[in-house]
Amino acid sequence: LRVVIICAEYPPYVRGGLGAHYADLAPKLAEICDVTVIAQRPSIRLPAHERSGGVDVQRVYAPAQFPLNHIWYNIAVWWRVRKLPADVIDICAPFGFLVALFDRRPIITKLHSLYRAQPGNLLYRLVYFRIAAVFDDIFVARSGFVMTTSGFMNAEIRQQWHLPADRVVTIPNGVSDFWFEESLDRSAARATLSQRDDAAIILAVGRIVRRKGLLQLVEAMAIIRRSNPNAVLIAIGRGEGEGSDYGEEI
Repeated sequence: LRVVIICAEYPPYVRGGLGAHYADLAPKLAEICDVTVIAQRPSIRLPAHERSGGVDVQRVYAPAQFPLNHIWYNIAVWWRVRKLPADVIDICAPFGFLVALFDRRPIITKLHSLYRAQPGNLLYRLVYFRIAAVFDDIFVARSGFVMTTSGFMNAEIRQQWHLPADRVVTIPNGVSDFWFEESLDRSAARATLSQRDDAAIILAVGRIVRRKGLLQLVEAMAIIRRSNPNAVLIAIGRGEGEGSDYGEEI
């Protein structure tokens, strides 16, 4: 079985949940079949072609600016995939929509988020998210299966597109075996963050943009600390491309 995965993010270029998902999934999949990942190459320092963890990784160059990077990447991916032997094409939405439109081979789509009614600045709500929502319709219509990462998303997808349960598959974001190694010392890790062993740490990892909801989590900390004064919120991320006002508001 030959599987081609279309996802802009793949190690070492990982910006969020998309890259984290396939960083674990692709090597596991490579244990039972041939896997090729077509990723983005945002820097010439990244190799255009390499084999890593049993996965054949091919990277296509794309400029850094949004939305030009998405447009360029989608065109380049469609051109590249045409020449690759594949029994199944795994597309991580919203990337690969040209493949979904013009390639007749079996497709699985991973829906990482739903774009209808997403919060964001005016440009994103009225233009970008509406276009992405149309792409999602195309992906779902073309896919034999839709893959997502949580039970909540599974239910939302089935409700939005009126899909039977056997067409939506939940594969949670994987966690590398590294995090379960006995050599990892919890106290030492907390010490690097100047946190006590009895602190109740809440960790938030993600881009600091409105649709991620970090502001609501910060506001919730006031409630949490009333019953647990040792609670600490650690937020890791940065704001990209969707307005700087949200970071100032937080």
